[in-house]
Amino acid sequence: MKTLMFYNNVQPLNKELHKNLKVRQTDTPNLGFAKDTNGVVIALTALALCSKHYVTAFAATNEQADAYALMCVLGMRDNENLYLTEDNQWDANYIPAFVRRYPFVIAQNQDQYTVCIDDTFEQFNEEEGQPLFNEAGEPTELLQQNLNFLQSFQNDNQATQGFIDTLKELNLLEPGNPRMELNSGEKIQLNGLYVISETKLNALKPAQIKKLMEQGYLGLIYAHLLSLNNLNDLMNRMAKTIQAEKTTTANTTTDTQDEVA
Repeated sequence: MKTLMFYNNVQPLNKELHKNLKVRQTDTPNLGFAKDTNGVVIALTALALCSKHYVTAFAATNEQADAYALMCVLGMRDNENLYLTEDNQWDANYIPAFVRRYPFVIAQNQDQYTVCIDDTFEQFNEEEGQPLFNEAGEPTELLQQNLNFLQSFQNDNQATQGFIDTLKELNLLEPGNPRMELNSGEKIQLNGLYVISETKLNALKPAQIKKLMEQGYLGLIYAHLLSLNNLNDLMNRMAKTIQAEKTTTANTTTDTQDEVA
């Protein structure tokens, strides 16, 4: 049973229980674990880089829409990642940290943080690969790199909340749900997303703009706004996927008719 996105069986990392655990190295890691999501959380420090390749937006995290998460949009339909190829490779020059941290994750219970792993990760084993712990039970360089990455990701997420709180205080967010219409007339719309309003941004007082600059937020706001230009690429990916589905359906129908004949 999945308890976190991507993670099938989350277990606390334990130097006794996992003392023999190794990671089998592969030339092309299988990223198929990310195929069933149309968006992932990103941190503020990654916003400018993500904005070069993806649509970025803010997703409401509760029904009242007064809490948000900064997101990288990966698909137009639920449970569909348009940036993952058929052989489970990533089709973009930058992979979001949310994806790259797998199979490690920090689980939070109130003020307690625990480093966990998905013990179903196919590259985990006890026979070959790089170990997570040395003979003394201390983290190896491989594990320490992942621990540092998790800590950085956690810290970045905390900084992101300050950015979102500022956008809320200035009332800069508005619904921005991308929609595309197919040749058949069918409409596909991604709901629950918010974007920064250029109209409201331009209406801010000079002192408010100055404060955004001093906080380092103004450039990031424009990075987000520029990312909305990537919507055309997202829709093109969606159109290609739909065309491939139609071709597959047509071929299947033809094969079935041939068998009947």
